[in-house]
Amino acid sequence: MTIVSSQKQHQPSKCVISSVSSRAQTETERECRPFFEDLSSMPPSQVAHLRQTGLLSGDSLDICLLAKEHIKYLQQSWSTERNLRTSFVSLDSSRPWMLYWTVHACDLLGHTLPDEDCERILNTIKVCWTDVVPEKSGGFGGGISQMPHAATTYAAVNMLCILASYNPQENEFAKQALQYLTEIRQPLFQWMMTLREEQATVTGVAIRMHHDGEMDVRASYCVLAVAKLLGILKPELTNGLADYLISCQTYEGGFGGEPWTEAHGGYAFCASAALFILRQLHQADMLALTQWLTARQMSYEGGFSGRSNKLVDGCYSFWQGSATAIVSAAHGIDWNATAAATSAQEDPWLNGTCSDSSLLMDEGMLQRYILLCAQDVTGGLRDKPSKRRDFYHSCYNLSGLSVAQHCGKISYGHSDQTRIRQTHPVYNIRIDRVRSILSHFEKLS
Repeated sequence: MTIVSSQKQHQPSKCVISSVSSRAQTETERECRPFFEDLSSMPPSQVAHLRQTGLLSGDSLDICLLAKEHIKYLQQSWSTERNLRTSFVSLDSSRPWMLYWTVHACDLLGHTLPDEDCERILNTIKVCWTDVVPEKSGGFGGGISQMPHAATTYAAVNMLCILASYNPQENEFAKQALQYLTEIRQPLFQWMMTLREEQATVTGVAIRMHHDGEMDVRASYCVLAVAKLLGILKPELTNGLADYLISCQTYEGGFGGEPWTEAHGGYAFCASAALFILRQLHQADMLALTQWLTARQMSYEGGFSGRSNKLVDGCYSFWQGSATAIVSAAHGIDWNATAAATSAQEDPWLNGTCSDSSLLMDEGMLQRYILLCAQDVTGGLRDKPSKRRDFYHSCYNLSGLSVAQHCGKISYGHSDQTRIRQTHPVYNIRIDRVRSILSHFEKLS
């Protein structure tokens, strides 16, 4: 792996015609420019300030990741020592999401939760479970007694998978989390089957986010990821899903949430990951998808935008970065080969073959954007320098950093103090967690 401390300076964008979007792009580049200054030419007082904040370590001019500050910030979501601000009431229906964002981010930073925190988090996740009716069973809602929802079910299951792989032979709460996942597998499958919806205007079957809710590729991904992790990915659940997902690919090459909508980074990830789980990604227009994804990396900032003619945003470091990693790996897969006996054997990140593929992005530039522009020196990560830190952007900046570090061959920043744990590009929990959970539930299937 190549370690680089600086990247070549790309020139700011030059637009032939001035417009609202071009002026916003120019302003964003101007906002990021001070963060790309050559540190070796900085006045000693400014360099000393960077060392004081922790962004530089020792005599090195290589940027560091402020891991301790980020962990301290993230722990607020479950800490009993400090209450969240009243503005967090708007996330009352996102409790599993907040726990997933923060615990997963801490997990990537190598922080293992103490038992008292595991107990509190596990109890919170459990009270978010809601049964619909016995024959339809249930899933996880966003809070106590809230309607089961595919998105919060995905967040809750990912959260439980992290806890359950803490070594259940020795950790009591890891054992409880694993047992709980085992107990809810069949009720979850029954509920997910009730979310299937035959399509009248396009081919295939879509998944609803909740009963009487919207149908889009997010729901398909959330359901498929949960089913794959828990060993309940059965034909009666998956039949027809690939056709619907492929119908959501747009003329640009990316994926919209539904057929005939604009291509978007979050939906592109969901559709690509869902099709990868189904082993049907090659049925999409791979060339168009590759072109669209690679065009989303900003040539000056180095991060990704979510749509054409939109601004860079740190969260797309994962959504677009991981979709790019999935597509990069997919180009090297023989899709006509018989599926392997186990998930670990057929998964290029679990079997190690993804390193044979070239990552179709500039991973050094992406890491530079995250480390220089997205870090808040008081802890947490953000969209861009002018925005405030939050749990969501902290999670997906760090997830994107992990993808860039482990799926690519170039690493940016301090060699000892920027490296984080490896996330799985499809499920977005640590790869050792995925291996442990898949192995456990495949034995039960």
